Amino acid sequence: MPQGVDLTDPHALLSPELRQAIPPQVLDTITHALSSSIVQLFAWAVIPAALALVASFFMGKEKMVVGEEKGEYTGGH
Repeated sequence: MPQGVDLTDPHALLSPELRQAIPPQVLDTITHALSSSIVQLFAWAVIPAALALVASFFMGKEKMVVGEEKGEYTGGH
């Protein structure tokens, strides 16, 4: 490991100079861990997006006009 490298900085960890100093089996483990964490992040992000899409299909096509039901002036009309 090169001297003076800050291992808490993610940019330093992925620099080409430091990658060459890491043994291949350790580098493969790091790459796999980073890849799987990114995949998991996006997989979990699909759930709220899918729920929002399903909820939008159950919504009616009517516009919501606030104040019209109460007979108030809405300003937009």
